[in-house]
Amino acid sequence: MRLVLFDLDGTLLTAGGIGRQSTRDALESVFGTSGNLDEFYPGGRTQEAIFADTLADAGIQASEYQKQRDQLYQTFLENFRHYLEAGDYRITQLPGAPELIGYLAGSEDYALGLVTGNHEEIARLKLEAAGLDPSVYVAGAYGQESADRSDLVPLGKARAEKLSGVEFPGYQTIVIGDTTRDVKSAQSVGAISFALTTGTDDHELLLGSGPDTIFDNLQEVLERFKFLDERTGGIDGI
Repeated sequence: MRLVLFDLDGTLLTAGGIGRQSTRDALESVFGTSGNLDEFYPGGRTQEAIFADTLADAGIQASEYQKQRDQLYQTFLENFRHYLEAGDYRITQLPGAPELIGYLAGSEDYALGLVTGNHEEIARLKLEAAGLDPSVYVAGAYGQESADRSDLVPLGKARAEKLSGVEFPGYQTIVIGDTTRDVKSAQSVGAISFALTTGTDDHELLLGSGPDTIFDNLQEVLERFKFLDERTGGIDGI
C-alpha cells in the first residue's frame, strides 16, 4: 500500500480568496491590524505561520498573540463560515480532481491523506463546497498545528500509519502540492514529491526545489498513477 498526501489550495481546488479575507477580518477584529498580510499569505504557508508572522511584523508580541490566539481562530472560523454561507466566494475543484481522487480512493493499493496549510475545519468546508468528499482521507495534518509547513508531512504520515496499521516508508509516500514548501516537506521524510504548476509557484520556481516530477495538471498525475500501477514493481522507480 502507498500513502498519497494532498495539499489543498492550488492542488485540488481554488477558493477565490475567502481564506485571506477571513484572515484579514479576524486580525483586524482581534488585534486592530492586519499589518502586511499579503506579504505572508501565499506560498504554501500554514495558517499558524500567517497569523504569527503577520502579527510579529506588525509589532505584536508573541506573548500577546498567544493570549488571544484562541479568540483569533474562533473569529477566523466564524468569518469563513459567514462568507461561505453568504455565497460571497466560489470554491471550485480543479480539473481532474474528482477523477484522480476517485481512482486512488477506489483502489486498495492507496491510502489518502491531507497535508494542508488550512485549519482542519476550513479544509473540510472547502472540500465540501468544491464537491469533494472529505471522508476519503484516512488522516491529515493541518495549518493550525504548526508554523512550519515541514512539520505537517511527518505528522500526517504518522497519523496515517497509526490509523491504518500500515507503515509507509519514504519511497511509498507521495506528496502532491503546488508550492516549493510542499516539495521541501516531502523531502523532510524522504517522500516522493509530485509538484503541480496549477497554483502559486511556476515551473521554474518548483524546479529549483528539486521535486521528483512536475505536472501541469491533475489529469497528468492520474495518467502517471495508472502507468505506474501497470508496471511490475509499481511506484518504485518514479
